[in-house]
Amino acid sequence: MEIYAAVARYQIRVWDLKADTYCIQVNGKDPSHEFLKLLAPLAVKPASACVSKPASGQAGRVVSRVVDKKTGKPAVIFDLDRIERSPEGKADVEGGYDCASQCSGRGKYRLDLQGTEWIVKSFDITFQS
Repeated sequence: MEIYAAVARYQIRVWDLKADTYCIQVNGKDPSHEFLKLLAPLAVKPASACVSKPASGQAGRVVSRVVDKKTGKPAVIFDLDRIERSPEGKADVEGGYDCASQCSGRGKYRLDLQGTEWIVKSFDITFQS
C-alpha cells in the first residue's frame, strides 16, 4: 500500500492542469478508505466519484472531460496497476491518468526505497494523448 501511496502523491504533486478532485483507482477498482486516508489532506476520492462528461468542442469531434460527480468541477483519474518489486529496494508501478478525451497517458513509475520511504524517481510514458 505504501508504494501505491507514494505514486499517488507523486501524480498529484506533478499534475499541472487544473483539477479540484483527484480520483484514484487501484487495479481497476476503487481503493479502500484506509488507502485514501494515507493521502490526507489531499483532495482524493475513489475513481467511482468521477465521470467523463461531454464537453463543448469543435463540430464533428467527440470531446469529453473528467469531472467530480458531486461538484461537477474538473477532476483527473489516476490509475495504479501492477507492482514489480526487486530485492534491491526498487519497484515499478504501471499507471497513468485520464482527464479528458485528449488528455490521458500511461507508463511506468520507477521508485527507490530510501530508508523506510518509497520515492518516485521517474515516470516513463508509453502512451499519451
